Amino acid sequence: MTTLAFEAVAKRFGGTVAVDSVDLSVPSGSFFTLLGPSGCGKTTLLRMAAGFVLPDAGRVRVGGADVTRVPPHRRGLGFVFQSYALFPTKTVFENIAFALALRGDARARIAARVTALCRLVGLHGLEDRYPHELSGGQQQRVALARALAPEPPVLLLDEPLSALDAEIRLRLREEIRRIVEELGITALYVTHDQEEALSISDRIAVMRDGRVLQAGSPSEIYLHPRHAFVARFVGTANTIACRILGEDRVQCGDRRLAVRPNGHAGHAGPTILTWRPEHGSVRTGCADPAALPGRLVGAKLPRAGGAAAARPGIGRDGPGRAPGARLVRGAARARSGAVAGDRPRFRDRSARRRTDGTRRCLGCPPPGRPFSGSAP
Repeated sequence: MTTLAFEAVAKRFGGTVAVDSVDLSVPSGSFFTLLGPSGCGKTTLLRMAAGFVLPDAGRVRVGGADVTRVPPHRRGLGFVFQSYALFPTKTVFENIAFALALRGDARARIAARVTALCRLVGLHGLEDRYPHELSGGQQQRVALARALAPEPPVLLLDEPLSALDAEIRLRLREEIRRIVEELGITALYVTHDQEEALSISDRIAVMRDGRVLQAGSPSEIYLHPRHAFVARFVGTANTIACRILGEDRVQCGDRRLAVRPNGHAGHAGPTILTWRPEHGSVRTGCADPAALPGRLVGAKLPRAGGAAAARPGIGRDGPGRAPGARLVRGAARARSGAVAGDRPRFRDRSARRRTDGTRRCLGCPPPGRPFSGSAP
């Protein structure tokens, strides 16, 4: 297994900074994901690892060796393109065997390797088909098998599932993860899909404007974001401007709230209080003085559970304030940048199917009615 490292790499395209002095290490044998919005620099960083783009500054290392100026075909890395990039005039077998034939492997070895890979990625029996005779998911499997054929120490994947429909994408991402684990190789994966990143990654680096804002395990990224953008981009988060008063107290408008200690004793000043929807509950007629007031403005059913949209009113005369309507604050995390909590789990215990096939959450008051909530 091989490590991949970026040392202060930077890249500009004209006056646009694509990658801004990034230091990042991909541990050997790990499934590492670069996550971020379009234009954040994640694909440029991946292409610098492959050798398709030369950095303006910094170094790229594979297994400790400096490969910054080594051409792509001599780095020995596998690359799965977003657009598949299959040879339209070659069969599945010939596409997968291309790199092996190019380096002069024996025919018997090529045949054995291609057959094994077709079984591994679920293409057995389709070896004689051409790309136009395959579905999108099958074409991506061919692209994956072709990248794996030369037995690369590091596999690079550039949003390989973005062109597939949701059902195939869910199934194929788990298969990619299984294959990488089975082969014991290092993988660097690029995506803008936060759920995809959280579900298959060992580690995630969240990028914005060419910089890595935070790198860590999926649980660290979701539960302990160190930047407000990370909290909002990874999962759903509500953010409230407040001021740190101490290790376990924050001031939100005219209210002082108790929060979980988070290592910020001695730090005082403006910050952002962030809490996930699963950390609050909606109630009416709450008398808790620490509750945050708000007014229910709508409700919807995400996946298998209900969710309410609300506008909190912080302060005595804040917008959305209604007599007796409060949102009870529970255990949240206050930090300079963000607060986070458990990953969301949706339950549907109080839904009734309407005659038109939709569902209505029986626990939610009608739109416009005052509400309150609490966090566990």
